[in-house]
Amino acid sequence: MSQHAHAPTSSPHRPSTGAENRTRSAARRRDRFHRRVRTLLLTGGALTAAAGVALTAVAGNPTLTQAGLVTPNATQGVTVPEDAAMDFSREPIAPSSQGSTQGGTPATEETKVSTLSSGKPDVAAAPAREPVERDREPEKPAEEPAEPAKPVEKPVEEPLLGPPLTELSVASPYGNRVNPMGGYGQELHTGTDYSGACGTPVLASSAGTVTESGWHPYGGGQRIVIDHGGGLKTTYNHLSSLGIPVGGKVERGQTIGAVGTTGNSTGCHLHFEVVVDDLTVDPSGYL
Repeated sequence: MSQHAHAPTSSPHRPSTGAENRTRSAARRRDRFHRRVRTLLLTGGALTAAAGVALTAVAGNPTLTQAGLVTPNATQGVTVPEDAAMDFSREPIAPSSQGSTQGGTPATEETKVSTLSSGKPDVAAAPAREPVERDREPEKPAEEPAEPAKPVEKPVEEPLLGPPLTELSVASPYGNRVNPMGGYGQELHTGTDYSGACGTPVLASSAGTVTESGWHPYGGGQRIVIDHGGGLKTTYNHLSSLGIPVGGKVERGQTIGAVGTTGNSTGCHLHFEVVVDDLTVDPSGYL
């Protein structure tokens, strides 16, 4: 067996060198870059076509062209499908049978609405709306001047007892005094002496019943006593005449006798007494 030296041959799975790896990485990067460029070009072409459609439609609107926003030359060379054109024409809205209103007034030819591509209505200037009756504020009634407060008038309280004479002139008041009949020292004068000419009418101070009518044994002369009820009595002394008998009913101001000077008296006068629960009191507090 002959032995020959053979030069080593390269194996199909020989490991790659660093230069080969860098070359393959650069190739892959170029491929990715080319794919991105193609994608951008395709996207840009679609956007350019859409922009051309919009510019063509705007160029066909004379209103926007006259405003200088878009010129027709800007859309030359762009092909737009027929169904891509937009309609900007204005058409009046016909009023409905129920009287359509806008802002409270019927829709007329002066009020027109057009729909733009954005879907928002373009409303022409409408006439000013007059306020309806319910919108007006109610007029306030004129305030009447307050009347000045009237002073409160207190009712005049009628005295419990009326005067026994039409004119009262005190000759001797109620209280302690020296007896004018020749007495010595102070004694209680149990009534009030009113001066008056003999025969002057004597009046009942209040309504009541006559309990005494005659001669008084203790100096009162001819005397009348009236019971007014509730423990209240009045006496009329030194009378020249008696007009009401015992048991007689009298009214306030009724004549019951006449002034005299009977009994222990120094002259014509009326000795008038007020008795409460069988005790004499000052008559001035009841007249």
